[in-house]
Amino acid sequence: MSFDRLEHAATGTPDRVPSQRSAFLDVLGMELQRHYGLRSDVVVQVGVMVLGVVDGTTGRTAEVSCDMTPDGWRYSWADSGRTITAVEDRRDAADVVARHLRGDFAGLS
Repeated sequence: MSFDRLEHAATGTPDRVPSQRSAFLDVLGMELQRHYGLRSDVVVQVGVMVLGVVDGTTGRTAEVSCDMTPDGWRYSWADSGRTITAVEDRRDAADVVARHLRGDFAGLS
């Protein structure tokens, strides 16, 4: 969303503006690194901030978004919009993302 980034007038390069969305995505990225050794970076795609995640072992990638819903902030798959879990359950969200990237789809919806 446009409120999640700024552009320098001289360079046209986007900079992130601190927001709840970026904070939640950063926290998930740290959780993925700490517990699963996965690399991630918050990027802006088509004006929307997402967490790009890479498993260096399998080469698989995923993008996670974070959206405010009537039930509160939720992590979701950026490509489908399907909910992963509430942001308060960041460890569960990290587990789902890691299992997805490693091909362990048992129990994933």
